[in-house]
Amino acid sequence: MVVGLQAQSGEYAMDLQAAQHRAAADARRMEAASLQGELHVLNPKTGTLEAVSAAAALADRGLRGLDFGGRTVMRVAALSTAAGGAHRVVLEEELRGTSGRVLFNGCYVPTATAAIPWDGGAGGGGGGKATAATMTDLTVTLPAPPDPMRPPVGCAWVQAVSDGGPTRRLPVGPSVPLLLVPDHNMATEITAAAHVIRQGVGAYRANCFVKRLGNCMVPAACNMNDLAFAMKIIDILDMRHTRQGGHHLTHS
Repeated sequence: MVVGLQAQSGEYAMDLQAAQHRAAADARRMEAASLQGELHVLNPKTGTLEAVSAAAALADRGLRGLDFGGRTVMRVAALSTAAGGAHRVVLEEELRGTSGRVLFNGCYVPTATAAIPWDGGAGGGGGGKATAATMTDLTVTLPAPPDPMRPPVGCAWVQAVSDGGPTRRLPVGPSVPLLLVPDHNMATEITAAAHVIRQGVGAYRANCFVKRLGNCMVPAACNMNDLAFAMKIIDILDMRHTRQGGHHLTHS
């Protein structure tokens, strides 16, 4: 799936420029999410607005978001954009005072959040705790691609955002990568590869793999280190659909 957005002749320059703008917009949003800025919150004792850090306000409310570093286990690492429609993304943890949201190409994808019973981690394995009461089920609704021959691909980001209060809609914690690919077999293969890595060396390494593979799908973000890393994992795990899919998109 590497360098999967490369296009032909004159279209390539336009696609590359658009990809650069979208990647820059996502980077700005990620930076804002990590810094979390300042909020002006009403002090009930004085009746005045006071500036406080969003991070402090979120911590005071005891909210819980995602964790790129290993706690968050996402059972799906990639979704197919071939036909659009609703897709399930299960998180093996319970969000507290937050809802899931998916950011892709500078826009938020419609996402519904629901709590579901804990099933022991049989479907995704690797990081869930047997003491958890519930998990989180995200329904991500992808629009049908305008051109079925060129469905959108790239790295989306799953976030947790505050449900209410002065911090409403602010991101809580870091984001976790979720790849959008044009083929169901590729999506299944990437998810299986992330599962193998998570089982072997932990969820953090699995998230790093998904993120670096996603970087190789967008020319504006691709670099030789990520490309070499992605190809090494693709070869080790014999990811045939991912390798063939990247070749097809590059030469179509």
